[in-house]
Amino acid sequence: MSGGLPARRFLLPDRRRFRLPRLGGRWPAYLGLACGVVCLAAAAIYAILPPPAPDLPSEVGVVPGQTAEARPAPSPRKPSGPALVVPAAPDVAHPKRLVIPVLGVEASIESEKLDPVGGLTLPDNPKRVGWWSAGAGPGSGFGSVVLAGHVDDRELGPGALYKIGSLSVGDLIWVDSTAGRRAYRVAARRVYKKAQLPGEVFAQSVPERLVLVTCTSPYDRKTQSYEANVVVYASPATG
Repeated sequence: MSGGLPARRFLLPDRRRFRLPRLGGRWPAYLGLACGVVCLAAAAIYAILPPPAPDLPSEVGVVPGQTAEARPAPSPRKPSGPALVVPAAPDVAHPKRLVIPVLGVEASIESEKLDPVGGLTLPDNPKRVGWWSAGAGPGSGFGSVVLAGHVDDRELGPGALYKIGSLSVGDLIWVDSTAGRRAYRVAARRVYKKAQLPGEVFAQSVPERLVLVTCTSPYDRKTQSYEANVVVYASPATG
């Protein structure tokens, strides 16, 4: 706050001169007005704070394609050289829309890549989802189809992936792409600290799977960021 206010405004009034107003029979109305002001102030403060993400169990279900012999691809947070901007192969189906019926989610998908420091870029609008374009596409038969997005935004509210932590094993997910619609069923959910997000999430040496990634609690108000990621794994639906 620039300039500040005169110090005297923060001093308590002289007790000898301070008198409560005589409200008479109108005190209930004044009390109601005061309560209303407090409620409005609390609502305003809550509105500018990010909605708290629910506490989640760290492991649910079995991650598809995860075996002791698997050698996962390195995390995109640790890339090397020109590999940062490797585009998807021309024959890879490009996902265009994510549909999660049980959550009422229908979100458009944008192609994304890695930034110069190795982080996956994301759409600014949390209602949209980003696809890691250097990874697999729907229907490829192998590799991780990685879709990620912001969990929420101060102005726009919860994002498309805000509730993926509540998905259960077996829930249906559709991905519409340039090759048509591909159905997946949730197989597992994991919660990782951001600094410990494993490269296995982005593995391409595994049977095809869909991987959804967003942030989750706890929320650090000093850095104004979430400290963990929730990751949902889904396998191609059969039958």
